[in-house]
Amino acid sequence: MTFFHMLMHSLRPACTTVFIACAALAFPAAAEEMKDTDPQEAVAYFSKLFQQYPDQDVAAEMVGIINEKLRDGAYAKLSTREDLAKALTADVRSVRRDFHLGVQYAPTPPTEDAAHNLDKPEVVEALRKENFGFDEARVLEGNVGYLRISALNDVSVAGETARYALGFLKNTDALIFDIRGNLAGEPNMVRLLESVLFEEPTLMNTIYYTDGRKNAVEEIWTDPALTDISTLRRAPVFILTSRLVASGAEDFAYSLQARERATIVGGATLGAAHPGASHYREDLRLNFNMPHGYVVNPVTSEDWEGVGVAPDVEAADEEALDTAIALAWEQVGYTPAQNEN
Repeated sequence: MTFFHMLMHSLRPACTTVFIACAALAFPAAAEEMKDTDPQEAVAYFSKLFQQYPDQDVAAEMVGIINEKLRDGAYAKLSTREDLAKALTADVRSVRRDFHLGVQYAPTPPTEDAAHNLDKPEVVEALRKENFGFDEARVLEGNVGYLRISALNDVSVAGETARYALGFLKNTDALIFDIRGNLAGEPNMVRLLESVLFEEPTLMNTIYYTDGRKNAVEEIWTDPALTDISTLRRAPVFILTSRLVASGAEDFAYSLQARERATIVGGATLGAAHPGASHYREDLRLNFNMPHGYVVNPVTSEDWEGVGVAPDVEAADEEALDTAIALAWEQVGYTPAQNEN
């Protein structure tokens, strides 16, 4: 099960509002009974994975808690493997509510989500039918561009659509990105969208990987050469956010806000910044999600993990778009015509 699915599971009561139907996640109706050795095996494996966790002080506290619970017999009292997964997740998140961290019951090996199966024609075709996450592009009154993006898919398949959408709006005087409900995103698509908005290459973030890989540091720079659209580089930008914005979509909002290149309108986002990976144990029927890196913004010297992106202008979800439009009109000097009726 992927990190996107993990986030969806965490937000399951609200998942009907996002861009993938809940039914597609195929959560099991019933979990198999737990074996006597399951708690010990699961805690040992989970504890080892914490060697990758970006904050080793926090990791030590989390590992201490689950091992203490194991010694006290708390996990042995559970009935099913699903109960064990939920208990492990709750215990580690009691230290830090990291939405990229946890355990899930998975009776069959998890199927990777679309973003990581782009070599399969049927996956690309399914994404195409969703227009690769670019749901709506229109020009509003006052020559304000509006772009609704429900998924930030990989540039290798979604790049052309992204460029067409941005090209359609290239003559607008201000631009509104609506990313509400967007719970994930590919870094290369975030980079493409950001690159349209800067005249010079700009460092947006640095990712530090903590899983022992050879290239442990990755800098994310904008590149104006990624598109031939130059007319939006000085346009006022507004981003609509809500609690249902996470991971790569949060990166987009946070980084532009830090560079004072965009005004965030709406509600605070989820607060899931850590990159990571999933590790499946078929013998336990458990999938372990472990962060293996952290992000450092060059402006703030931190990231949005656990705190989310705070809006510059708070607005209820039903009022966010109108609020952003009014702000855009003010910035471009547009006065709407009075309704004579």
